[in-house]
Amino acid sequence: MDSKLIRTLKSLLCSLFICFSPPPLPDLPFELVAEILCRLPVKLLIQLRCQSKSLNTLISDPKFAKKHLRLSTKSHHHQLILPCLDDKYVAMVNSYPLNSVMGKFTQQDFPYGGKHSIGQPYHSIAGSCNGIICLALPMPRGNVIKRSELVLWNPTIRKFKRFLYFETPRDAYGCTLFGFGYDHIIDGYKIIALSFYRCGTNIFKTQARVNTVGTDSWRMINGQLPLSNGRFELLKFVSGALNWISYRDDGNNSVISFDLVNESSRELLQPDYGGESMPDVILSVLRDCLCIFALTRQFSSVWLMKEYGNEESWTKLFHVPYMEEDPFHPFHGKPLWIFEDDKVLMECMSLQNRKMNMAIYDFKSGTLCPNISKAGVWNDPEVCTESLISPKSLISPDF
Repeated sequence: MDSKLIRTLKSLLCSLFICFSPPPLPDLPFELVAEILCRLPVKLLIQLRCQSKSLNTLISDPKFAKKHLRLSTKSHHHQLILPCLDDKYVAMVNSYPLNSVMGKFTQQDFPYGGKHSIGQPYHSIAGSCNGIICLALPMPRGNVIKRSELVLWNPTIRKFKRFLYFETPRDAYGCTLFGFGYDHIIDGYKIIALSFYRCGTNIFKTQARVNTVGTDSWRMINGQLPLSNGRFELLKFVSGALNWISYRDDGNNSVISFDLVNESSRELLQPDYGGESMPDVILSVLRDCLCIFALTRQFSSVWLMKEYGNEESWTKLFHVPYMEEDPFHPFHGKPLWIFEDDKVLMECMSLQNRKMNMAIYDFKSGTLCPNISKAGVWNDPEVCTESLISPKSLISPDF
């Protein structure tokens, strides 16, 4: 949307709410004005909100925010949230609008506590849904993490809410893994906490606990989850379920799906990779579909589950042959976003210095454009929808 059109819209919409503006424009029904606003980009609405009390009241209404999100499902903008360290090793957050292919970025502090140095407590992204990012802040005592504080944050409107603690079970091993998603039945959000317990050499059992956002209790989930070797990646929310890989030393990794409505888990069958040995796998989300990034020493390939839960719908999207002379290769990386021209934003590792970087891969021509980000060192990149949903609206003021 160009700047001239934005100015025209601002002038038109503001005049509808300022009765003394001469000459008066023909009155439009309030419902029609709301329908027009519901289809505008979030950043434009933020500008309009400052123009009058009436606009601010309407746009700040949680019901309007939900309707805006629902109507803009196919046209909403996305941004890449990149927690990173600057040249002074201070933790910051860079946000890149994905319609500009990693062009200009906005830098902001973490949502509370100001800037954190590399030696201070760090933030971990547990996941994002409907424009809300769930952050987990580990709170160590010595070398042991005894509890984690959970924070809901909307980086687009720059609002956050600290709301919950998770106490690490005494006999749990290592870090707690968190996931965040939406339950459409209760029209609310849930957080899952996965704790790991050693039961052998590099063998761990997993225990799940669930919290409904807005309450202060954690429910233990009955049922045995697959054994793992303690390695973990971030959970991914797709179609009402949180998904993760249960890794094993023998390579028989499992894709676990946890339904947030029924609070039950099941294993999803992986695609037929066509090789003699199982590849290393990483989960991602592309085009609102669950995605598997399969890696071997010979190739890496991306698979989409076009119909969630239907293992027959696994489709290979593209295949990247491994080339020794290529200084950048998506090994131990993952795809993050597919643009309208089918180019793919990928997190890659340089074989020269073993550092992660961002690259654009054109799978139609087989070309890779590396080193497109100047963010420095980062971890846990997350693609987030731009929305008006306020974290404070999800939790009672008395909580």
